Amino acid sequence: MKKVMVIVFALVLLFLAACGDKKEETSDAENTIRGEVEFYTSQPDVDAEKLVGAFNEKHPDVKVNIFRSGTEEVVSKIKAEKEAGEVQADVLLVADAVTFEGLKQEELLMSYQSKEAEDIADEFVDADGMYTGTKIMATGLVVHTGNVSEMPTSWDAMTSEAAKEQVVMPSPLYSGAAAYNLSVLTRNDAFGWEFYEKIQANTPMITEGNGAVMENVSSGQKTYGMVVDYLAARAAS
Repeated sequence: MKKVMVIVFALVLLFLAACGDKKEETSDAENTIRGEVEFYTSQPDVDAEKLVGAFNEKHPDVKVNIFRSGTEEVVSKIKAEKEAGEVQADVLLVADAVTFEGLKQEELLMSYQSKEAEDIADEFVDADGMYTGTKIMATGLVVHTGNVSEMPTSWDAMTSEAAKEQVVMPSPLYSGAAAYNLSVLTRNDAFGWEFYEKIQANTPMITEGNGAVMENVSSGQKTYGMVVDYLAARAAS
């Protein structure tokens, strides 16, 4: 079975590279890298393409094939490939450390010590070199200001009467960030499952990913959204 090795490619939370039959070949004579890389990511399409573009500026002879979907679907694909006998992914870039801990426990990652990780705080780097965190993401409440007379001060806004049919949030079956938030909030006494039950009572729109949440709120179709912070910051700029 092919394992996957974590390498620092640049951005968010980290990666896999082939062990066994190599897809990359290095030419000592030309000091170049050639071959193909299977890149699995939950990044938005535009961000993934920019990342690959920057990589190809340095390594133009490497063809990078991108598979992009939500973290949960990316991981499901990897596990299905494992069951089939060989994981196809070479590099993995998805949302949270919990995902990588799971892949590590299943022995799907290969240790890799990258020079690029030297300036990253130790607390964000796996002690065994299986994965490295490169981005801290927070989840926040985003509001369409044109739809409210007063800005909310807590998550209770999503469970209020005013939020009836006005909430949009990503599905934890698709988004790794949403799955992580669900896990954390339902274990928090201040929220618990009751928080999600109250949101459900408001008939929320459930989208596949965070991008669709931001689109619905920024357009004014929905008033309140649960979304990762960088998308809100990007929309504000």
